[in-house]
Amino acid sequence: VSSFKLYDLDASKQSDLIRFIFQFVGVPLKEKKFTTDEWEKAKSEFPFDQLPMLRINHQLKVYYLDPILRYLAREFHLYG
Repeated sequence: VSSFKLYDLDASKQSDLIRFIFQFVGVPLKEKKFTTDEWEKAKSEFPFDQLPMLRINHQLKVYYLDPILRYLAREFHLYG
């Protein structure tokens, strides 16, 4: 069973589609939402200085919204 954790800014709405996919397929999703100040301190730990980032099984990391959506579509067999 895979574990998923989504990292994003607290005020960002761009990850709503990611959350919707997890809710639709019934898979739990953990989240870490950064405030702007927290993100400024933490972003040097992220290779691309970008959010959202999805961590899978504490290992694989997928960055940027579109690649995350493509990964989830493959993972959960949502391609048409």
